Amino acid sequence: MKKTIIFIFFLIVGFSPIFINAQSDSTKVVKEKTWWKKGKQYVLILNDGTEYIGEIVGDNEREILIQTKTMGKVYLPKFQVKSINLVSTENFSNGEFLNENEHKGYYLAATNALPFKKGEFRLHTGYFLGYSGYFSINENVAIGLQTSLIGTPMGVGLKTSFSLGGEDYVGTEMNIASMTYTGSSNFLGNIAAKYSRGNSRTNYTVMGGIGFASFIQYQYAYQTNQNSSVRENDNTYYFNASIFHRVSKNAGFVGEAWVVPKNNFGLIGLGVRTLKRPDKSWAFGFYNLIYNRVAYSSSYNPATGTNTQVKNSSNQFVPIPYFGVTFKL
Repeated sequence: MKKTIIFIFFLIVGFSPIFINAQSDSTKVVKEKTWWKKGKQYVLILNDGTEYIGEIVGDNEREILIQTKTMGKVYLPKFQVKSINLVSTENFSNGEFLNENEHKGYYLAATNALPFKKGEFRLHTGYFLGYSGYFSINENVAIGLQTSLIGTPMGVGLKTSFSLGGEDYVGTEMNIASMTYTGSSNFLGNIAAKYSRGNSRTNYTVMGGIGFASFIQYQYAYQTNQNSSVRENDNTYYFNASIFHRVSKNAGFVGEAWVVPKNNFGLIGLGVRTLKRPDKSWAFGFYNLIYNRVAYSSSYNPATGTNTQVKNSSNQFVPIPYFGVTFKL
C-alpha cells in the first residue's frame, strides 16, 4: 500500500506540468488583428444610402463601432452596412464622400490609358449611331468589337494599359474594320499610343496615332474599254489631348482637343460626364469643328484686260452638339 501511494504521488508530480499547460492553453485569449487601420477615416454606407464618416474603433460579430465628429460613437448593425471605404483624396472632397468613379476610362468620346477592371464589359455609344464594346481580360488588356447602327463598318479592337509607377500609365489602341455589305474588300482602322497621368478623380491624356483606309476603286480603261479595280490607300496622322476632373459627387468636367494636320482640321470639345450611377454614364457637350476654308475669286485688270485668280483662305468654326452614353454590363 505504501508503494502504491508513493507511485501515485510521483505520477501526479510528473504529469502536473502537462495539466498546468493544458489549463493555461484552454484559458489563453488570442488577440485578433484588427482589419481596419487605426486613426484612419472610413465611410460606411448603409443599405438605405445613409453615410457615416469617422474612425472605426470597434467591431464584433454583430456591430461596428464608429467614432464620428458630429454624432459621437455610433453602433451600426453589420447586416445594414452595404459598403466600407477608406477615405482618400480620390474619394473624399469638401466633407463629402465620392463614390468610386466606375467610368474613369472615358472623356467625351476619347479614352485614356488608366488600368482596366478585370472581367468587366463596357458598351459605349455616341448619338446611338456608333457602338463599341470592350471586355477586360485583366488590368492590362481589353478586346472589343465596333459597329454602327446599320452594321457597317464592323471591326475588332485591342486596348492595352501598363503602369509606369505612381500615377503614370502608357497604353495602345488598335482597331481594324471592314465595310461589310457595302464593300467587304474595303477596310479602315487606326493605331495609337497614349500616355495618361492621374487617377479616377483627375487625369489627363495625350495621344498620337495613324488612321488608315484602303478602298477598291473602279477605273475605266479607254484603250481596252474595260473596268479595272485599283486599290487606293489613304493614311493620316492625328493628335489628341484630353482631361477629366471630378467637380462633384455625381459629375465631372471633360475636355478634348483633336488635330488632323494633313486634312487641315481640328476639334475642340467641352462637356460634362455623369457619375451618379455605376452602371451608366451620360456625356453631354459641344465640339467645335475648326477647318481651313479655301475659296478662289477672279480679279479683272482693265489695263491688261486679263483676269487674275485670287486665293482666299479663312478659318471656319462649326459648333456640333454631342451626347453619348457608357454602359457597364
